[in-house]
Amino acid sequence: MSNEIELRNGEGRWIQWTFRRRNQTTGKLELLDVSSAIFTFKAKAKLTDDTYLIEKTDGNFDKTGGANGVVLVNIPASENTSTLLPPGKYISEIQAIITVDTDVIRYESPLIIKESIL
Repeated sequence: MSNEIELRNGEGRWIQWTFRRRNQTTGKLELLDVSSAIFTFKAKAKLTDDTYLIEKTDGNFDKTGGANGVVLVNIPASENTSTLLPPGKYISEIQAIITVDTDVIRYESPLIIKESIL
């Protein structure tokens, strides 16, 4: 799940993740029910930065497809301006807490912000 997330300044978009887990018996990847998981999505310029440029908490996520492993979060155009997110490469991470302390999933993805031509 380390695919790049790419946005243009001024673009609002829903970002989707699909969570799967390998079945220990069959060895096959299966969709993971994340309907009751607690989600966080954050992005910052560098790993060492203290300030997040994007922060989304559990209430921001659409979990309608959670039973089938699918969740979405919206990055509105108002949060993706050239002032708030200048064009460049950022680091982002989604966290899903399935069971507190014992089952926490984290995926890191490059977040690419491109300059708008409009």
